[in-house]
Amino acid sequence: MDQLIDTLPEAWRTRARKIFAGRNFDGVANAEAWRDGEVGVIEINYGITSAAMIYSVLYCKYYEMVRTLGVDVDFTDDDDETLLMILEEVGDSGFAPILIADRERESWLSNRSVFAGHELLRELPSSRAEEDYHSMVRAIEEFILAHELAHHLLGHTADAYPRSKQNEIYFDDIIRKYGIKFPEEDLNDDQVQEVKADILAILMMSGGLLDELTAARVYRAMAGAIIGLTALAHIYDTWVVADNSGETHPDFLTRFSCAADVITCLSRRITIGEEGGHPLGFLNQLSGFVSVILNNWLAKHLQDRRPVNVLSLTSWIFERSLEVEKELERLGLRTR
Repeated sequence: MDQLIDTLPEAWRTRARKIFAGRNFDGVANAEAWRDGEVGVIEINYGITSAAMIYSVLYCKYYEMVRTLGVDVDFTDDDDETLLMILEEVGDSGFAPILIADRERESWLSNRSVFAGHELLRELPSSRAEEDYHSMVRAIEEFILAHELAHHLLGHTADAYPRSKQNEIYFDDIIRKYGIKFPEEDLNDDQVQEVKADILAILMMSGGLLDELTAARVYRAMAGAIIGLTALAHIYDTWVVADNSGETHPDFLTRFSCAADVITCLSRRITIGEEGGHPLGFLNQLSGFVSVILNNWLAKHLQDRRPVNVLSLTSWIFERSLEVEKELERLGLRTR
């Protein structure tokens, strides 16, 4: 909380310091913001942390799969049978844990508790540093915490505090400054509040509220937001909702597209790193992770849809990487 408060405008901090954040041991992947008089409260269930741990493992295994495809697999090998066998083995290392999580989620929902019952949901690839993994878990928790803090700051709780209107005016100015586009979907008032809380959470984590953007902050905000939103969508099956007019939260596609737009707008102000990396490239990787999980869901609901396989994923990542390179050149962030 102290780190998030430091990312806020000075006029917001007095209110933020009156908000108490705590964790309870409820296994449901959920968090809540509420107010009791002058005291604001944020409750984060342990189920959120458990989900963050599981889906960070899934991402690490997905990333290791992609890295292996890019570095260790020779796609020019004329032995098609051997190449296909290698690709299937590499693909299984990334896809199998996602499929296991897909099966486990039924027990999570029925038992109202998220936990890593299978070893593939808790064991990291040998090449991944535990500190990197724990940093990703903390980033997801930070996004959830920032999202709930945003509800308080923008006056979304019952008996909103008086200054929330001024905060929202400042927030709207920041959105216009970065060229962030609000979703065009027909959202109800509750859903609008959720999208605004997502946007403000990303702006807090990235340093965007005080014009203190750094590449490291944008990377962290991106990982926390996208993996966190993906975990919740997968657990609760909220990818796409045909008629969500009565729902308090927008579906995943709305929230993801909004988060991706915010991150893209912020990333355009970030220069290329010393090793050639850029947040738009990381967004490409995360989008591939999302597509694997989402297309697995679509394949179960649409007759003409098939899950992503290792060949289609490789092709998609290659095409998107070229698009990112062109975008970086267009923005003058990379020279030919």
